[in-house]
Amino acid sequence: QEQQLFLRPEVPVPVPVPVPVPVPVPVPVPVPVPVPVRRQATRAPQPRQPQPRYPAQRARVVCSRKPQAPPR
Repeated sequence: QEQQLFLRPEVPVPVPVPVPVPVPVPVPVPVPVPVPVRRQATRAPQPRQPQPRYPAQRARVVCSRKPQAPPR
């Protein structure tokens, strides 16, 4: 009878159910819209690089040297 007593209580043990924790929803931060006037202001102060006076002549010299075949 002792074995029956052991097997008899079939009461389900109350399992602790995990309570869903409320996740904090990220609030959308307003993105600052770039002002068109501000864009031009940042674009203007860029210093222009001084271009070489004769870039074509330099290129010609390099090109004229290239096609020459090496002396065999």
